[in-house]
Order: sequence, then C-alpha cells, then structure tokens
Amino acid sequence: ANTELTCLDLSKATSLVEVGERAFYAATNLAGTLWIPSTVTKIGAFAFYNTKLTRASTFPRPPRSWRSGTAPAFFDTPWLS
Repeated sequence: ANTELTCLDLSKATSLVEVGERAFYAATNLAGTLWIPSTVTKIGAFAFYNTKLTRASTFPRPPRSWRSGTAPAFFDTPWLS
C-alpha cells in the first residue's frame, strides 16, 4: 500500500474511464476529497478501501453508472461511515 499519498485529483485525466480494483487500497494517508473526471464509468471493488477520503466529486457530475454501485469501492472510508 502507498501510505505516502495524501491527496488525489484526477479531474484533468479526461481519458480515464476506469479506476481499477484495489487501485488505492489501504493508502491510509489519502484524505479529503477525491476529484474524478466524469469520463470514469467504473470504479473497481475496494479501489479506495481503508483510506481517509471524506468525499468524491466529479466534473461536471457523477455518472449514474457508478453512483449506484460504488459502496464496495469506498468501503471502510470516513465518507461511508
């Protein structure tokens, strides 16, 4: 796990369509708001497990395809506590 990562802004990664399973798994210092481009249509299971993220925001808004099924991706974060 990458414990040195403290913030993540992917908003300018406009060709990004997927955040893979366990991509930031146990990045325990990753905190605050996660910025995700609206091109992202899938977030893998446990992608942000055990981080300190308190919110995820997209530009311009979250696509319906991942708003309804992201709970496992953000499992064990303050955002879902």
